[in-house]
Formats: sequence, C-alpha cells, structure tokens
Amino acid sequence: MPANHSVEASPFLVVGVDFGTTYTGVAYTFSDDPDLKSITIIHRWPGAGTQNRPKVPTEISYGPSDERRWGWQLRAGSARYGGFKLLLDPEAGSRAYNDKHLALTLDPGNLSTQLLLHPGKSATDMVSDFLRLVHKEVMESLQRRFPNTLNDLKIKFVITTPAMWSPAAQHNTMIAARAAGFGSRSQDIIESVTEPEAAASYALREFNSFSVPDSGANGNSGWQVGKQVIMCDAGGGTVDLVSYEIDQVKPYLRVSETTRPRGGLCGATSLDQRFLQLVRQRLGQQAHLLDGAHSGRGSRLMLSFDDAKRNFGSNDLEDEELIEHRIRALSLDSNNGIDREYITLSHEDMKSIFDPVVDTILALIENVLREARQKKPDKPLVGIILVGGFGESVYLYKRLNTWAEAQNPKLFVASPKNSWAAIAQGAVCYGLEGIVHRRILPCHWGVELGHRYKEGIHDPTYNYQDQWDGTMYNTDTITWFAKMGDVSDRDNRITVPYEYTTYDRHEKTALRLRTCQYDEPPGSRRDSSECPQISWGCVQIN
Repeated sequence: MPANHSVEASPFLVVGVDFGTTYTGVAYTFSDDPDLKSITIIHRWPGAGTQNRPKVPTEISYGPSDERRWGWQLRAGSARYGGFKLLLDPEAGSRAYNDKHLALTLDPGNLSTQLLLHPGKSATDMVSDFLRLVHKEVMESLQRRFPNTLNDLKIKFVITTPAMWSPAAQHNTMIAARAAGFGSRSQDIIESVTEPEAAASYALREFNSFSVPDSGANGNSGWQVGKQVIMCDAGGGTVDLVSYEIDQVKPYLRVSETTRPRGGLCGATSLDQRFLQLVRQRLGQQAHLLDGAHSGRGSRLMLSFDDAKRNFGSNDLEDEELIEHRIRALSLDSNNGIDREYITLSHEDMKSIFDPVVDTILALIENVLREARQKKPDKPLVGIILVGGFGESVYLYKRLNTWAEAQNPKLFVASPKNSWAAIAQGAVCYGLEGIVHRRILPCHWGVELGHRYKEGIHDPTYNYQDQWDGTMYNTDTITWFAKMGDVSDRDNRITVPYEYTTYDRHEKTALRLRTCQYDEPPGSRRDSSECPQISWGCVQIN
C-alpha cells in the first residue's frame, strides 16, 4: 500500500460525484477493490423511468410551495434553472480562453443572456438545493444495494471542481456540498478534486493497462517513465487542461503536473448559446416567436440541437440538413432557411457554431503544449487524452486529431471508454489512491497576519500595540507563503511560523487566507480587494 495512505480497519465506500455545469454523475466502489472494472456508475435517476442514464441534468425548478423538481423529472418546455454552478466563481467570466457567448451569461449587465438565480437564493443556495436532491438519491440507491450494512459503512465522498476555478469558488462548492448532506454522518468524510486530476486518475490508469500509441514503450503495455501527456476535460461549461509527466509506472502509477491547471468557459454550452444566436438572426423580426418555451432549457428546439451536435462530424455529407424544427406561425423566408414553418440548419451552419468554440479549445491546448515543452524539453509529450461530455464530440476529436498530426505525426489523441463518465469514476480512483504527487500552484496563497511595524514601509494608521510586551504591530499586511507556479509536494506540508498572544490557553482563532492570480501579489490588505478571501475554520492555540 502506498505510504500516503493509512490502513483502514475495514473496507469503506468511496463515492465520486462529478458535479457538472450541465450534467452530474455519481460512481462508487469499495476501498479494498481498486480494479477499475469494479466501479459502479449510478444509472437510475428519478424521472428517467427504466432508462439507464449515466448522468442526470444539473437543473432544478421551484414550485409555489417550494416543491422542487430536478434532473429527468423536468419535462420538455418546463421552466427550470441550469448553469448555476458557474455562478459560484465570480472570476469565471474574465478568463482568457472564454467563449464570449458563454461568458456573457455571467455578466449581470446583460439581462437578456445572463444566468438567473431563483428569487431569494444565492448561487451557493441553489447548488446546495440541487446537491441535496442528488445526495438523497445516492443514499437511497446505496441503501437498496447494501440494505444491511449501509448504516455502519464509512463513506468517503469526493466532489469534483473545475481546475480553472479560484480556491474560493472550490471552497464554496464544498460548503454547498456539506450543507446538502455530503459527509454529514459522523463516520463519513468529504474531499474535493479538480476535474482534470480526476480524469487523469481514471484515464491514465485505463491506458496503462494496454499499449499506449507511440509512447516509446517498444510494444510493451502501458506508459513509459519520463513521457508527458496532456489531459483535456471538455465538459458542458468549462474546458480544463493539465499536462503530466509519468514519474513511476510500477508498482503504482505516479505522475506530476508539468504545467499549472488552466481552462476557460468554452464547453458544450457555448455551442447552445451560439446556436440560439444563429436562430434569432435567422428569424429576424419574427424572433419574438422564439420565447422561453421554444428556446429554453429542455425545449424541443434545444433537444433537437443536442442530437445534432452529438452527431455532428460523424457524417461528411455537407449538403445534409442537420436540424429541421417547426415553429408555428413562422412566415416563409427561404433566404434564411425558413420553409413551411420550419427552420433548418445545414452542415455549414453547424460549422459556424462549432468552429469558434473548437478554435478556442485548440488555442488553449496549444498554450499548454508549448509550456510543457518549454519547461520539460527533455521529456517528450506523446499524447492528448480527451474526456468529458464535449470530449465525446466526433467533430472536436477530428479537429484535434488533425491539429495534433500537424504538431507531430506521433502525437496521439485518445479517449477512454465511456469518457462522459470518466470524471465520476476518476473521483472514485482519487478517493482510493491519488496518482498525482506533485502539483503546480495555480495561484499565490497568503494569510492575514500582523507584522512588526517598520517606519517608512507600513502605514501607521493600521498600527496596534501588543498588550503583552508593548511591541508595535501593523495589520495592513499579508504573508504570501506560497507563490503561483511553485511545485507543491503532497508529502510535504507548507508551514507558516507566527506568534499569537493569548491569556486563554484554550482559545481558538480563525485564520483568513487570501489567494491571488496576478503575476505579483499585493503587499497590503488595502491593495488586495480583488483577491478572494477564504475563512479557513478555527485553529486551536496550544
């Protein structure tokens, strides 16, 4: 057993929760069975009937008496809220690799496109409301599976978050998950993992079980130490990327990050926004016919587009009409693809929707590839692994494969089996045994601690005198103890020495952490207004 894992007295359940922008998936297994084939994916969800569904839509509605429907319970055309996960991160809308149409949904100044919250609810409230329904269904599913033992079983829940998110947003996700009931039993625990690391925990293990194309393994099974690979998680809202170096293959797979995680709002939801914009342009003065019932989440129009975007790229017939959707009272306009109350979309129309989004993803991948090669020129980058719901797009795969061949004919592009569920399964794998043992910090980390006052450096307005020894301290200071780009080893903790004067040996104090993604973090609290705060529990003073 790896040194970083303690020996458990008895097996426990590991439950991975892939909380996605558009869909949420859950998988589980026992801690004493690390075989990937033993991981169970929950396929039955309320409202789906007898159909096997590996995920449930991340959508919820509120009735007049606070009655809540969610996921597959919501019928076509019914009002619902979705995409609220993105609102947990106030910085998400300003990333460099955002699709402009999706980024607008996070801009409160654009009332026609912005994502909405239910009146009286915050983003954390709505995430908690949705996750509470997920938790209830998961526990009922586990109760049916383990009726005699579940009450005494320890469960480790692992929740996924986008790698591009700020630590504050990831922290907010955990607050919402705990409020929803995850980890609420005395014997249970809850952890989080970024989506690309979850993907790596599953996909790199899966590919390690058979020959990796052009990995330099000389026909032998699996990865070779010293090679690099890019993990690309293309989901509904975000696309997250990290590059890894293979450090060890046997007896356990071990990898290290070679680039810091990055991403953008350029997932499959970007296609939806661009599709609706195109349809409204086609309708022109008839755009009023495209009301919420016709174009909202779960509408027949959007369901038609879901089918079209899933299949786009699998057929090269460029004269084929990929969507033919009827809108009653629509006037004939053959120049804009409107015939007999039907609006149609061609192959070229779909390309105009897909290409700007795919171009953004390729630019993001190129940025990561360039940095990985610069940082580790002696470690060949051999492949790109594509996971997530958007990662199953035939068109995205073809464009990425063509791009990769132009970079290096030996650079392969691959997807694991059932890549849509790879993140939930990867969260389970992470809960069993994490394979990433060195990470590159995506931001600066600091703590609000008073410093001894230095004239000419500190603003005396923020001075205070210690009642114990009379020393003058200044509170307008932040101690940055970890820099963006630093390598963090999970086996070594970062320590921050500090002094605290108290008259009560049992007193507890709360430490407030700061994170910053600027190249240079601010030197004072006054200048750090845009750096997110995280109140990190209480510390027992001994």
